[in-house]
Amino acid sequence: MEDKVSVIVPIYNVDQWLDKCLKSIIRQQYSNLEIILVDDGSTDNSPLIIEKYADLDERIIVLRKENGGLSDSRNLGLEKSDGDFILFVDGDDWLENNAVSTLMEVQKSAKVDLVLFPYKRIYATQTILAELMDEEEKYLDGNDWLRLYRRMIGPIGKEVGQLEKLDRLSTAWGKLYRRTILMHDFKHYEENYPEDLFFNVQNLENVKSAFYTEKTFYCYNKMNDKSVTKGNKLIYRYDKSNSLRDLMDKKFKNNPELYAAYENRALLRTFAFSLNVVESELDNESKKQIIHRISTDVSKYVDISNMELDLRNMPLPWRLFFFLLISKKINMLYSYISLVSFIKIKVRS
Repeated sequence: MEDKVSVIVPIYNVDQWLDKCLKSIIRQQYSNLEIILVDDGSTDNSPLIIEKYADLDERIIVLRKENGGLSDSRNLGLEKSDGDFILFVDGDDWLENNAVSTLMEVQKSAKVDLVLFPYKRIYATQTILAELMDEEEKYLDGNDWLRLYRRMIGPIGKEVGQLEKLDRLSTAWGKLYRRTILMHDFKHYEENYPEDLFFNVQNLENVKSAFYTEKTFYCYNKMNDKSVTKGNKLIYRYDKSNSLRDLMDKKFKNNPELYAAYENRALLRTFAFSLNVVESELDNESKKQIIHRISTDVSKYVDISNMELDLRNMPLPWRLFFFLLISKKINMLYSYISLVSFIKIKVRS
């Protein structure tokens, strides 16, 4: 009999996209599939959609809980699942046809504990492929796997010039996990952000071999990307990213290479946070105050004098950003980030 695959879907107020998500899962051709839908206290029509699909497909298990966040939902799904392999799909994303069969064929052939696959960023007017590696397929063990694990934690050398790739490896989705390697739960949003990274750091550190394939892509829905505009959520995420750094400090204090890689990640994320601040719904004065705080926090959370980040490996626009950030030239920094944001939006549209 085929190994069982548990697909865990955390759901919170995604009724606009949930039909597409669930159709993509129930239409998978893989025979031994368990579909766990975790309703995290939705207040829209998501519960009705969940019930509709549960009535149609006996493979679906419905779990309901009070709102507790993404990590809480995934942890409950893991606790109640009994699959040999685990696949996470967010409730507003979806899978390509035959994704599960494709991933399990790769796993069976390569005999690995982890299969990684890339994703598509799907916008209203375009789709952008986000590959994880230069090769279309690669078996990863020994130094190859250790190098990929380090890349997930943070960039070094020329990698720091590829800010757009910073979070590609850290997601919980885009991975087929053998259940036995998942020894640690997701830590709550209160403790760290992004939540997926530390989950993978803990659970993947003892993986002996993995396989990367581009035979299927995860479909990452960027049309539902609304939370970045909320100023209060933005500040909260920033605070929790600093909490994550404290966790990483303890984890890697005796490993200079991994510690340096995360130092680089922490500094590079200030660029993304700063862009999000400028694009938020906050008034200009509030935006400048947050930018000032980010600039001040850099020396608190990143040892600039001892960091491995080499600005020479960055494109000129990013070098200018970090020069202004470290120099605490707040008004110039705010104007510069606003210009970068304007250009980015124009290019995307």
